[in-house]
Amino acid sequence: MENPINAALVLAGGLGTRLRPITNIIPKPLVKVGKKPIIAHIIDELSRNGIHNVYVSVGYKADKIINYLEKYKTPARITFIKEEMPLGTGGAVKLALRKIRDKYQNIFMTYGDDLFRLDIKKMFLFHAQNNADITLAVKERKRRSVIESSGVVHFVKNRIDYFVEKPKLEEAPSRFINIGKYIIKTEIYKNLPRRRKFSFEKDFLQTHIRDLKIYAYPTYSVWYPADNIKRLEKARRMWKPN
Repeated sequence: MENPINAALVLAGGLGTRLRPITNIIPKPLVKVGKKPIIAHIIDELSRNGIHNVYVSVGYKADKIINYLEKYKTPARITFIKEEMPLGTGGAVKLALRKIRDKYQNIFMTYGDDLFRLDIKKMFLFHAQNNADITLAVKERKRRSVIESSGVVHFVKNRIDYFVEKPKLEEAPSRFINIGKYIIKTEIYKNLPRRRKFSFEKDFLQTHIRDLKIYAYPTYSVWYPADNIKRLEKARRMWKPN
């Protein structure tokens, strides 16, 4: 069955401060894991899921990402959305949705600094069955360092009623963390904050969690974040490309 989600947004505009000094030279989506940069692994996974319309939001060292992906052999049609100034994750999402909301009812969204395997079609069916505005893929984690560096959710019958970004372990509402894989109704554009620069997680999800139908999609699928040096080293040890 063809994936009913046929468009994805990859947020690839961050400064990558936790990966310095590597990111003094290249943006974090171009950091290599194995023989390819992280962004190439992401594009490959989207293609494996049948998603061939990929929007890449770029900012920091944007030209390097554009130059690489323009030469990368992939069945995906890649469109770049360029931030003229740092917009934060929320501002980047808002800019992208403004450009594509008339084309797609739902999109898959991911950050550009991790490696993952995910059955996106199955996640979308869950999203559709719940008529969700936003569906977040979540994983259960227990380690303090992971909890305190993640968005943590609490949910009842999978509907999220509490989201807190990077809580102290003792204040976390559960042990389920947001892994940065979303299916989003593009019409939520109208619910986003009016300001230009903001955090999608802290300034939107955390504050609007009860205003929208936001669901948790627990998954056991492979996921290796690579947003700091320690995590990058683990990803390089553990990731097994197709």
